[in-house]
This record gives sequence, C-alpha cells and structure tokens, in this order.
Amino acid sequence: MAVAAVLVAVGLTLAKDDLGNLLGGDRPSGTNPSPGTTAPATRGAVAGASSFDPDGDQQENEGMAERAIDPDRTSGWQTEGYNQNFGDGGIKQGVGLVLDLGRPQEVGRMTLSLAPTGGSTVAIYGSDDRPSTLDGWTELGNPKTAENRATFDLEGSHRYLLIWFSSLPRDDEGKYRGGVTNVSLTS
Repeated sequence: MAVAAVLVAVGLTLAKDDLGNLLGGDRPSGTNPSPGTTAPATRGAVAGASSFDPDGDQQENEGMAERAIDPDRTSGWQTEGYNQNFGDGGIKQGVGLVLDLGRPQEVGRMTLSLAPTGGSTVAIYGSDDRPSTLDGWTELGNPKTAENRATFDLEGSHRYLLIWFSSLPRDDEGKYRGGVTNVSLTS
C-alpha cells in the first residue's frame, strides 16, 4: 500500500511539472510576466510524422514514425539497420523523419532525443509542401553530430520539418542505425 502511495505521489508531481510546462510555467493563471521580461516560449504541436527515404523505397520504418512524437518517451522511430553507413561512398546519402505541423508555423528551437546513441549526424530542413527529394527542402539547421541529444535554433515559417540523418552510429548488433525517441518544438 505504501509503495502504491509513493508511486501515485511521484506520478502527480511529474504530471504537474509537465502540465505546468505545457501551460507556460508555474505562474498562477491570469497573471502576466513581470515588466521587462519576455514571455515564455510556447511548445509547438506536431500534427503527424512520417518517414523519408528519397534514395530508397520512399519509406523508412514508416510504421514507427508516430512513435517519435507520442507522449511515451520510451518509444521512438528508428532507421532500418544498415551494413554500411551513409554519405560519400555509403549506401545512400541519408534518411529522415518528416514532422507535419498542420500549417506553416514559426519554430524557434527543436530538441531531439536520439537513440541509439553513439553519434548520429543530423540536420534540419523545412518546407511548405512535402518534396520527394532532399533538393526540394530548405536547410534550417546545419548538420550536427550528437551522442544522445541535439538542439537546433531555427528560423522561418514552415509546415513540414525534416530531421535528416546523414551518418549513423553502430548499434549493439553492429548495424548502422539512428532514431528519435522524443521531439520538442518551441517558438
């Protein structure tokens, strides 16, 4: 009984923190920020997610795409496992995950939780339509190599955001594989 009570208390605390963050912090409702301060960033909503594989069959573990944006932070989208890495001399230039924001929106920052960890090279692109090749997208965030978390400062208004993997780490099975377990957008 005591263990159940502790678990309920922890769950309520976490839910309060997440709800407070979602609603703009821990200010009482109806109050304004102090004069001279900026309003807190608002979280961006993602309407849907799909895979992007322009050099292959146009899909990359499509059935897992929505897992990158669901509330379960233990699930995620992963690339297929490859015997060879991407890039010059690789099997292909890359693959990605497309986020549909539902309408063109300004996004100031994107933070990604990556898995498997070990060094994925990721760039962010934007578009108002959904181009079928990488050439049709506008680069918003320069490529970064990140172990388990990557943050990008973005500019411009776009309906679609592409998380593009151009290099993947090796997983425990020796395959090259990358993935996203959580996406956070703020404006």
